[in-house]
Amino acid sequence: MTGTVIHLRVPAALKARWVREIPQRVEAHMKKIVPISIPEGVSFADLHLARDPGTGDVSFDTAVIELIERESGLPHGFFMGQDEDALGELISTWYNRHIAAGGARDPVADDLIAEVGAEDAAGQPYSHTPGRA
Repeated sequence: MTGTVIHLRVPAALKARWVREIPQRVEAHMKKIVPISIPEGVSFADLHLARDPGTGDVSFDTAVIELIERESGLPHGFFMGQDEDALGELISTWYNRHIAAGGARDPVADDLIAEVGAEDAAGQPYSHTPGRA
């Protein structure tokens, strides 16, 4: 299969909007195609979500993600093999549903969601490492 490359010159603001919107549209489409199921007995706290205060790096128990992949009928490594936004969307959606169901707040998840909200409000389509903005 051969492809065609198209080069467009567009204003920076338009390009930035496209960069923000395209992944959201793809993710919205994927949600319709791939229903995600959280296994019975698995809680949000099982992720052990953590963040390094110096680097801002996020860590979690990948075995929980693998359980979700298996329960959802997805191939092993589905989320870990994609752009980090797919995994971020899984975690944030799960967290929001967890909170809506009366679950305990998670300070790391709250911090990450607030950070994304601040970046979006500032029109910043990407994250900087703490101390490097």
